[in-house]
Amino acid sequence: MKSLNFLKLDRREEHTFLLLTIGSIFNGISLGVLLLQEFILRKTLLGSLFEITLLVMIQPVSNIFSIFFYPLSKKFKRKNDFFLLIAFVGKLILLLMLLTKSSKIFILVISVFYIFNTFMNPLFSNIMQLNFRKKNRGFVYGIVSSVSVLATLVVSNLSGKLLDVNDNLYKLLFSVSAVSGFLCCFIFSKVKIRKIRQKKIEEELSFLQPIKIIVKILKENKDFMKYEIFFFLYGIGYLIILPSIPVYFVDILKLDYSKISFIKGFLGQVGFIVFFPFVGFFLDRMNIFLYSSLTFFLLSFYPLFLLISSFIPNPFFFIYPAFLIFSISMSAVFVIWDLSSIHFAKDNDSSQFQNVHIFLTGVRGIIVPSLGYLILKFSSPKLPFFVSNLFFLFSSFGMFYLFKKFKSS
Repeated sequence: MKSLNFLKLDRREEHTFLLLTIGSIFNGISLGVLLLQEFILRKTLLGSLFEITLLVMIQPVSNIFSIFFYPLSKKFKRKNDFFLLIAFVGKLILLLMLLTKSSKIFILVISVFYIFNTFMNPLFSNIMQLNFRKKNRGFVYGIVSSVSVLATLVVSNLSGKLLDVNDNLYKLLFSVSAVSGFLCCFIFSKVKIRKIRQKKIEEELSFLQPIKIIVKILKENKDFMKYEIFFFLYGIGYLIILPSIPVYFVDILKLDYSKISFIKGFLGQVGFIVFFPFVGFFLDRMNIFLYSSLTFFLLSFYPLFLLISSFIPNPFFFIYPAFLIFSISMSAVFVIWDLSSIHFAKDNDSSQFQNVHIFLTGVRGIIVPSLGYLILKFSSPKLPFFVSNLFFLFSSFGMFYLFKKFKSS
């Protein structure tokens, strides 16, 4: 443990940090395969544009199920035993890929994976809130996340090269993803979460209980509600181009798996590895509204560069920096995605605030990719790229407005 002295962690923090780091390596391996899911559907399984849209909708839409996290977590004596349910059902479901080459079964299996995966976020948020002091959270989160993304980068690029040799190897790759995801959850379940009495938003147990809790949190925390409004606008910008990326890469540019994995798996991930520790460090010391505003402004160059790339003879001159900007700015987005709920929760249970955050992601996930599909069906990827840029700018200016208002009050 002496090698961790530079982090100035206490004994509980050191133990938690080691388990989260080891588990995150396996999580990164698992997600490295899933990074290519929509391209596997389009290139290998010959999925339609509608099926691609369904697939890219799955991850955000599955977040709606996060509202059942709190009622379900009450059934576990130890909250982190929930990780074992995710491990056995949500991760090992990917082994079914060995048995089929159907695009519909492919989408169904991925759906189950993401529904259970959405429960990991509030659990992880609660561990960060209870087991780490505020001064260490952002930096520790950054290091753990960098390790995970490094594993994702290596596995996604290796997967791309293997798929170019034999695209049916996706079945084996998803089996590796299943086992790695299982090991991640098993290791996370061994974290001993510090027990303290936290304020909880309680409602009488009923089917509508999760919705009532969400409404109550938003009504009683006005700053959190305003923050979520402009975060919602950022989410529209992010989601609306998801159906366009595989169409642009596969149908228009005719890229092979190696090139796709280099763009998405290397350029689209390397910024996470380099900047995760720093963006976490700055979040610990910066106003969250200003931090979010600067992040979304930088992210606006991602769709802008993709738009420019569609007009020039050598599109990679702008595609490469677009995904590099994406990885740098999204490293900051991931930090505020996981830790902003702790900022607004204060002494309350952060997992309940995180459920609100995740649920709203699911709501926009139902609407926005469908809108992106319709735009793409009757035009080309150019229009979704343009619309995405506008929404990133709207969200940036909105967050800056809240920062100025917060500063003057």
